Amino acid sequence: MTHSDDVAIFWDYENCPVPTNASGYTVVNSIAALSRPYGNVKLFRAYLEIADQLPLSRSVGLRSELQSSGVSLVDCPHNGRKEVADKMILADMLAFAIDNPTPCTIVIITGDRDFAYALAILKLRSYRIVLVTLPNAHTSLTAQSSDAFDWSNSILKPPIISTTSPSAKSHSKHPAPHASSSQKPQSPPEYVCRLPNPSSTDIFEANGSTDITHYLRKQTTPGISSSQATSSRHNAKDINPVSIVRSPYIRTASIA
Repeated sequence: MTHSDDVAIFWDYENCPVPTNASGYTVVNSIAALSRPYGNVKLFRAYLEIADQLPLSRSVGLRSELQSSGVSLVDCPHNGRKEVADKMILADMLAFAIDNPTPCTIVIITGDRDFAYALAILKLRSYRIVLVTLPNAHTSLTAQSSDAFDWSNSILKPPIISTTSPSAKSHSKHPAPHASSSQKPQSPPEYVCRLPNPSSTDIFEANGSTDITHYLRKQTTPGISSSQATSSRHNAKDINPVSIVRSPYIRTASIA
C-alpha cells in the first residue's frame, strides 16, 4: 500500500544503535525504504549523546555516514540527567504533529515503553504510527502502533556476502571458450604406413613425430647392418615410394 502522507522519522539512537559491524549507509537506507511507502519523508532525526559515542574513530565515521545519508543528528548531552533523548523526542514529535495536520505518518524507532502514552494520543487523533522496535518490546508500546516492525529483521538484515573470490571474478570477465556439444574432442594425429609389398600385413602406427626409419629397420632381414638397411631403404624409395594412405578415422599424409 502506498500513501501520499508526509512522513517524519524519530530515531531513538541510544535505544536502537547501529551495530559495530554494520554500515550507517545501509541502516539508513533500510529505514528510508521502510518509510517511503507511507509518503514523502520530510523529517529524519536521530537522537544521541555524541560525546558518549566511543571509540572516537568509530563515532566520527558513523556520524559522517548518518549525516551524509540525510539524517539530522540531535545531540542530547545528559550532564547528569536521565532520559534526555526520550524527552527531546517527545517534544519534537508533538511539535511536528501540531505543525502537520492529518493525514500524516510518524515513524518512531525505539524500544522504550515510555513512549506508549504519547503514541496512543497521536493515534487517537488519526496520525498513523509506524513503530520500529526491539524483539522484546513491551506490549504497551506495540499496541499503540498502526504498523510495527522488528528492528533486527526489518532493518538490520544480514548483508549478502559474495562467495566468489576476486581472482575468480577476474577470470569470469574473460571466460574460456567452451567446445560446442556437436564437436568431438580431437585426438593426437595418427598415421598408417603400408609397405609396397602386398604380402606384408604389418601396419605401422605412430604419431607425427615418430621416424618411419625405425619401422623400416625392423623389416630388414637378419645379418644386414643398419647402414645397409638404410641404403636399401633409399634405393627402394626411388623405385617403390612408401605411401601413407587414409584410414577411415585418421588424417592423410604422404611421403614422397
